[in-house]
Amino acid sequence: MSTAVVGKLIGVACTALGLFLLWASPFSTVACSRDTAGVSCRVDQSMLGVIPLNGAQVRHILKAEVGSSAPAEQPSRTVTETPPANDTYQLAFLTPEGRVAPRGVDASSSAPLRDIADKVNDLVSGNGAPFSERNYNGFPNVAGSIFLFVGLVMMLFAG
Repeated sequence: MSTAVVGKLIGVACTALGLFLLWASPFSTVACSRDTAGVSCRVDQSMLGVIPLNGAQVRHILKAEVGSSAPAEQPSRTVTETPPANDTYQLAFLTPEGRVAPRGVDASSSAPLRDIADKVNDLVSGNGAPFSERNYNGFPNVAGSIFLFVGLVMMLFAG
């Protein structure tokens, strides 16, 4: 195989990986308001904030919370070693029907999600105003953008 073909194949693989990362970790826009039926939030996901992917409407919200998925314990790790800080945080809404955690509303830092949850909870208590907030998980979006850029350049200019 020639180096041009190998370069183009690597470019295709990098482009596919970049697109997958951008799809798997979308930008999310959370827009919430209160009406006579209670608090409702619309959660829309988009790739890089511009290409719409999907959305979800959550109605009759009783409370918003931020959950964490800590990494699994490693049996080979000794007690004296400090575990790495790589939790993933997820925004969820509690409704009369149960807990709803829309895809894509996650982050490696809890602060932006806690801010959204606080605004939702203020709406539920009657003390908040309608709002719209954007959230994204930085690392996968940066990595996906780099892979996408490198892959496109390799596909266009290999050979």
